[in-house]
Order: sequence, then C-alpha cells, then structure tokens
Amino acid sequence: MKKNNYLSALGFNMGLGGAHISRTMMLEELSILLAHTSRIDAEKKEYLHAIIAENCLGKRSAKTRTLTGRYLVDLYSLDYKNRAMTRTEANKRLMSSYGNKKQVHHSF
Repeated sequence: MKKNNYLSALGFNMGLGGAHISRTMMLEELSILLAHTSRIDAEKKEYLHAIIAENCLGKRSAKTRTLTGRYLVDLYSLDYKNRAMTRTEANKRLMSSYGNKKQVHHSF
C-alpha cells in the first residue's frame, strides 16, 4: 500500500489493519465521544483519555477501548488543528447519515 505522507501528517493511519480495512464509520461512537468531550478545542490526547481512561463509550475491556480509540483516530484524526468542519457541520452530517431516525447528541 502506498504511503500518503499528507494524510499521515494530518494524523490518519493508512496501515494494513484498522478501521479503514474493516469498513466501519463508527458514527455512534463518534457522536457519543464528541458529546462527552464538549470542548471545541479538545486535543487528540483528551479524546483518547475519555475513551480509554473514562470509558465514555462503555466498552467492556481496556483492549477494546484502545482499539476503538485507534480506529476513531484513523477515521477522524480527532485533532482540532486538522478539523475540516465545525462541530455543527459534523452534527448535521451525522444526522443525515442516521437518516434523522436517531437523535444525535446535541452538544457538538
């Protein structure tokens, strides 16, 4: 697989395993995480702390929390410096992805 230095610099992992290979978007986990970590300028380490130490996503084991954190970073970078859209825009896209059938946490 060709390495994309631009995407790697933004915090994305394009390795052989992970979220991109498993074809998941993890929208529910992202929604819960963003609602739990309400600071608009939260850094990646804060998101990972919420996932791993605080278990905000309700995962059963430390290994699952660690993998979930890694997958969310792979998919969304979780670094406010690289944010391509505001939380309001993200919320609208999440609601659209859910087909407005599920209420997405409103604290984006």
